[in-house]
Amino acid sequence: MALLEVKNLTLGFNQPDGTHYNVVKNISFELKKGEILGIVGESGSGKSLTALSILGLLPYPKAYHANYSSIKFDNEELLDRTDMQAIRGKKIGFIFQEPMSSLNPLHRVGYQVAESLMLHQKMTKKQAQKEVVRLFNLTGIKNAAQRYKAYPHELSGGQRQRVMIAMAIANKPDILIADEPTTALDVTVSAQIIKLLQELNTKLGMAIIFISHDLGIIRQIADNVIVMKSGKIVEKGKTEDIFIHPHSAYTIALIS
Repeated sequence: MALLEVKNLTLGFNQPDGTHYNVVKNISFELKKGEILGIVGESGSGKSLTALSILGLLPYPKAYHANYSSIKFDNEELLDRTDMQAIRGKKIGFIFQEPMSSLNPLHRVGYQVAESLMLHQKMTKKQAQKEVVRLFNLTGIKNAAQRYKAYPHELSGGQRQRVMIAMAIANKPDILIADEPTTALDVTVSAQIIKLLQELNTKLGMAIIFISHDLGIIRQIADNVIVMKSGKIVEKGKTEDIFIHPHSAYTIALIS
């Protein structure tokens, strides 16, 4: 049975003049436990909006979903939930594109991760701090105890991204959504982040949705691939099948 099931997802935005337009159109896919699913496409293809809609992170009521759309997590309809706090961060983690804009510049990074543990797992401040240091070590942050007290601007781009990964996996979610997590990183650090996500997938059995415009990265990390263009899925299937025998002219063009 699928851990996440998206059916006929159509989403769009209402305009001040009363008109509206759809930007993601009737897409469907499944994610199984322990699977790494790659979603690939150009900027504006709708891949990030699809991911944000899973956690209800769109600017509602300006944003809307068609009434026939469905997003089920563990067989529960997420689009019907009025409170997503029990899902966000606890059951489904999210790594955003740019950690510098996602981390609060006024708070130490360790505390920002600890806050999630104190909220969802009711840990004491001391327990949370100990767990954050463990998570920092797990995600490859050197001098983890010292880094706990650092502010975001005191860390490199790769270190900030590792902090975001630590935050996203802190509550051992069933699904981790990584939205272009390597975009702002150099090639070496990018490779380290991909290896880290693969290790977390193996060690924790965590399903991952990996969003990227880079087909090379998708081929390296994903079990299955969805190719999106202009808000629609143009092709989906096993990663190697897509790369060896692509059917869509758009996929062929991306590969070449």
